[in-house]
Order: sequence, then structure tokens, then C-alpha cells
Amino acid sequence: SLYLSIALPLLEKGAMRKIILLFCMATSFAAAAQASHASPAASLKQLFNTMQSVEARFNQRLKNEQGQVLEQSTGRFMLKKPMKVYWDIEGKDARLIVSDGKKVWDFDKVLEQVIVQDLSKAQMGAPLLLLTGDAKAIDRTFSVQLLATKNTLCSKQSTHCFVLYPKHKEDQSFEKIAIGFKKDQLQEMQLFDPLGQCSEIIFDHLHLNIHLSDALFQFKIPPQVDVLQND
Repeated sequence: SLYLSIALPLLEKGAMRKIILLFCMATSFAAAAQASHASPAASLKQLFNTMQSVEARFNQRLKNEQGQVLEQSTGRFMLKKPMKVYWDIEGKDARLIVSDGKKVWDFDKVLEQVIVQDLSKAQMGAPLLLLTGDAKAIDRTFSVQLLATKNTLCSKQSTHCFVLYPKHKEDQSFEKIAIGFKKDQLQEMQLFDPLGQCSEIIFDHLHLNIHLSDALFQFKIPPQVDVLQND
């Protein structure tokens, strides 16, 4: 799987769930570029209450240190506060990750296997705290910078580029995260891991604050599928 297998090589399963939660946090940035008098971290805090739901399509590419594309995938994403996530990876490495706010279902469609875990146990780190809207966690967990328009992290399509650096070294799943915007619309995320690889996620067809039924975030385990309870 493009997202969840180290052997390809890519980020491990726990790290992928963390990426998804980071995306949830990133959607709260949508108007940050317009907050010219506030610090990047302060702008972040002000925006947590503005985004209640999001639906988008994504295209992800994994690049090595030389910028060569190792793998890529496409799919659909939905988020609804509080803590509801739907991340559907399409194609030959099809995978579906769903959270109803209490549990997480990680369904590998190829292996016909689903991992079930309590959300609180699945992600106890900074991304989860950010997703829950704990604004104080931003200052505790990240150093946030706003780069100049021309930079080497975000693409040319992005007119604003935020960079988040983890303050605590015990979280080694990523070294930094770049989040790009085209005016006030989320454009991309770049997640840099300790191996020098970059997981690039490009978003399109982004819809904010639309009605999303809670039923979309309920997962019904298909018959004849292996179920693993990750306690």
C-alpha cells in the first residue's frame, strides 16, 4: 500500500493514521494567510473553530531524497468534527480508514483484513490533540513558520506555505510538515520523514463546512474478512 507499508518503502501504519489526523488539523489553516498581524501559531489557534467539515479528493506521491516518485495513489477524504474521518485509497492498493470519533477501522481491501482500535489508543500524540481542538497543544507541540512565497518546500501553485516542526523528539514519524495554500484554499501537504523521503499530498475538489451525515463515518465489517482487535 502506498500509505501503510514500510516495505514499499513507506510510512508505517501508525504513521499513516497520524498523517490522516494531521490532514484534519491542516484543513483548519484555510484562511491563515489572511491573518497578517498574527503569528502563524496564533493564526492557527484562531481557525480551529471555523472548520466543521471537509470533503476533498487527494493525490499522494512518495518521493525519495532525489525527488524521484516511488509510489502514488488517489482517493477521497471526508472529515467531520469531532474526530470523524473517512479516508478512501483507490486502485490496486485499495484501503479504507474510518473513524466514528471513538473507534478506528483500518480496512485493507487487498488482504481482506480490518484492524479495529480505540481512537484514544490509536493516536495519543500531538496530531490527535490538534484535531480535538486543543489550541494550547499547538504551542506545546509545534514550532510554526510562514515561509516566503518563493520557497523550496511548497509547490509553485501554493501562494502561502506554513511549516510545522515537532518540538518533542520522541515523535520520530516525521521531521517537518509543509502545508501550502493557493490564496485561501488548501493546496497541498508535504510530510518529511527521518529517512529523507517526502509524502506529498495534493488536494482538489475541496468543499468546506458542508453537511456530512454521521452514517458516512460508520464502518460495517464485510463478511469473511479477518478482524484484528488492536488493544
